[in-house]
Amino acid sequence: MSKAPIANQPLYKLWGGGNGNDYVTPYSSHFLLETPKSRAAVAARLKSQGWRAMKVKAHYKTLNEDIALCEEIRKQAGDDFTIMVDANKAGLRIPALSPTYVPWDYRRAYETAKAYEQLNVFWLEEPLPRFDLEHLSMLQKSTVVNLAGGEENQGLNEFKDYIDCDCYRVLQPEVNITGPLEVRKILVMAEASGRVVCNHLGDGRFGTILNMHLSGSATNYPWVEMANEQPIGGYESSYAIFENPPIVRADGTIKLPDGPGIGMTVRKELFTDEATPDRAIGGG
Repeated sequence: MSKAPIANQPLYKLWGGGNGNDYVTPYSSHFLLETPKSRAAVAARLKSQGWRAMKVKAHYKTLNEDIALCEEIRKQAGDDFTIMVDANKAGLRIPALSPTYVPWDYRRAYETAKAYEQLNVFWLEEPLPRFDLEHLSMLQKSTVVNLAGGEENQGLNEFKDYIDCDCYRVLQPEVNITGPLEVRKILVMAEASGRVVCNHLGDGRFGTILNMHLSGSATNYPWVEMANEQPIGGYESSYAIFENPPIVRADGTIKLPDGPGIGMTVRKELFTDEATPDRAIGGG
């Protein structure tokens, strides 16, 4: 027997509705390594659709290519489009997605950050190994570009270390690792130290919806990561399991779910009482 929701409110309101709005702002997150010109063309298309920001990978072999990537995006998308760059140097590496991956030393990270200053890059994500607190701190103090990271970190103590050592101005806990209640504590620590939180993706479905609620509940959670690698992984495909999927509107925002809890309903046709040969996983 199902139970009716007690408060009948969405999570972001139960958590305080900190930004006073019923919407959040996503950024289009990309994981493949494309040529600078092709990425710039994507950026221009995204902007025409209403998106305000995108994140791209910097896995090129040379510094010049890393710079050319953002130069081309800035040319095509204009000065009012926000660029985030993910270096992925904190440990996680997926060879199929980054075939030209090379580790960075401090000098490469520093030169990249200084070049990105001129291109108004909003953040540089994971430029060095995650526990190299000394060099992360040195790098953050030497650049106006925000450093970001934390997607594989666990426990409040690790995020407190980033704050105490002034390593990252953008904290990125992964909600599927840390959990939403711990993220709320990280939000408080970040706010007290003048930092922002922009969670890692989540699972691209339920976890990302949780991130939307967390963003809507806080004053220091400005961007929500949304995987959107067209045409193979557009965001619409990820949320097709829901009856009421989130839609990026013409102004680049997403309306927060207003139903109780996470406010999402999985399409009924995806459920079955009994597994049948044609519906069972692996059947056919």
